[in-house]
Amino acid sequence: MDSLTIAPDLRSTAASGTDGPGGVRPTAIVAVAAADPGTLRAVLLSLARSRAAGGVPAAPGALAVLVLAEGSDARAVAEALEPGYPFPLRVEAGGADTGLLLDRAAAWASALGVEEAPVLIADPRGPVAPGWAHAMLAALRDGADLVAPRLGLWAGLRARLTGRPVVPAALSCRARWAVRASGLPRTGPAAPWRRADRRGLRAVAA
Repeated sequence: MDSLTIAPDLRSTAASGTDGPGGVRPTAIVAVAAADPGTLRAVLLSLARSRAAGGVPAAPGALAVLVLAEGSDARAVAEALEPGYPFPLRVEAGGADTGLLLDRAAAWASALGVEEAPVLIADPRGPVAPGWAHAMLAALRDGADLVAPRLGLWAGLRARLTGRPVVPAALSCRARWAVRASGLPRTGPAAPWRRADRRGLRAVAA
């Protein structure tokens, strides 16, 4: 599958690294490992309804959304959402691999001229809350390096029993570099965010 980039009102944004609509550069890259097309559409629409401080709509171009997917269905979903989508949207071939997701997000951040932008990882299983991106970025601004999603009782117990680390929902630039420098697999029990404190990273749940 060839990659597809949609930048509202300025189609060359992702390729050139210039400012997005209204002169806004993305403050974060939101990465999504696509599941089925219906769920992906719901996730992308929920991101389009993102809210900033005070509940006001996020500025056009304030986020850049990257989708990794296998097959052509995700591309069709993105093309259908093109009219009026408020953020640059890019679809690339790839599976649900956290390491690959982070690497591709970092590469696109560099192409957009925002190398130090944090990466937010949206849960592909359903829509995000309107204030999700704002909450993740607020936690990072308050000094966190990694933001883990809050788990319910049973999900938290299952994670502890299986020893499977919870994939963070947000990583600062510092965390991204530390994760890459660790050389550890970014999936499974050896994932570098399992013991973030040993790497000098501050992890919180939000």
